[in-house]
Amino acid sequence: METTERHSNLVANFVNGYADSWYMTVKECYRNELDIKYIERKKGHSAFFEYEFKSQEKDVQKLCDAIKIEGYKLEIIDTFENTVEWLNSILQLTYLYEEVITKKRDIDMRKEKKEMQKLREQTGKSRKRPFKDLKDYEQEAIKRLNRLTIELAYPQEAPKSGKTSKQSVVEWTQGPYFSFAEGHLFFDTPKAYKKWAEAIKAIKTACQIISATPTILDRNKNLVEGMVKFIVYKPDEKFTSLKAVKDYKLSQTEFVNFLKTGVLDK
Repeated sequence: METTERHSNLVANFVNGYADSWYMTVKECYRNELDIKYIERKKGHSAFFEYEFKSQEKDVQKLCDAIKIEGYKLEIIDTFENTVEWLNSILQLTYLYEEVITKKRDIDMRKEKKEMQKLREQTGKSRKRPFKDLKDYEQEAIKRLNRLTIELAYPQEAPKSGKTSKQSVVEWTQGPYFSFAEGHLFFDTPKAYKKWAEAIKAIKTACQIISATPTILDRNKNLVEGMVKFIVYKPDEKFTSLKAVKDYKLSQTEFVNFLKTGVLDK
């Protein structure tokens, strides 16, 4: 049974079927080997609700006024001010986190929640893009970060989402159980999957696993790192076939780093 923590900061994001920006062309079908799984988790919701204010004896208008008085750069919002709808609209501002922590001088970042820290790291790139251009899970992460930021910045005025029932969400998560296995073959270019006469001219590096053990938990629930033995290949002088250059033995984690960076110790 898995007992180690899973997180939402993924080792690989897949674009057009391959791990984005990796040196080797790792296909999306290798999600399981990278221990990237789509699972259901319980999370505090992002949106504000009327019942939260009533149950926690908070005032919607007081929170709205506290936010507006700070002079944040707020876009024109097509909802009535001093309403829950207005609050939920500003949760969609991708730059709200930076605005609050920069201008709210008395905010105590020492009280930042662990969930908030993870969301801040996870949304680093998406906070630089328009909200409407983001995928659903990216939008939800932005809104959740903004909700927690408001709770942290305005502890007297904002209701705590953690005190209400959590919602069930399904998201991609990352674990430590890398499990690449014997026979897996990787190239440094997607062109390797074209006709061989064309592919061999595009390939600079290839590798194939000849033996491997997966990363597991032992009886004492200690993480035991799996090992990978593989051979690196280069094209021959005439670009007709691949020739073995050297074999390596790395941990599963080290092998993943090689796939990502192309760097190997000499």
